[in-house]
Amino acid sequence: MRFRLMINKAIQVMFVLLSIMIVSCDGEGDDSEYEICGKNDPDWFISLIESLETDSTSFRNANVAEFEYNGESLFHVMNPLSSCLYCYVYDCDGNLVEWPSVDDFQDYEQNREYIAHLWP
Repeated sequence: MRFRLMINKAIQVMFVLLSIMIVSCDGEGDDSEYEICGKNDPDWFISLIESLETDSTSFRNANVAEFEYNGESLFHVMNPLSSCLYCYVYDCDGNLVEWPSVDDFQDYEQNREYIAHLWP
């Protein structure tokens, strides 16, 4: 009986230690917040996020998601308060994507593949 109590106590201690190790683990030590097209925290993306955070009136409910479209990663700033539904789509270099027509944007909307929610 005493042996069984010691085993139970040892298991509890191991569980607590393991929990502490998991919670305190910081991954691989990489401080970057975003990986965009193989680059950590590209300047254009950090600037975009900072502008979204500081312009709380226009972008109060905005979010940023990564999509793949025609083999290319695109970053869509979706802002439900904006009348410009598709004017905030960026490529990997931070260039604003220009849609030749509404049909092109609709094709993007219908055929894009969701990759990840990036912000907030």
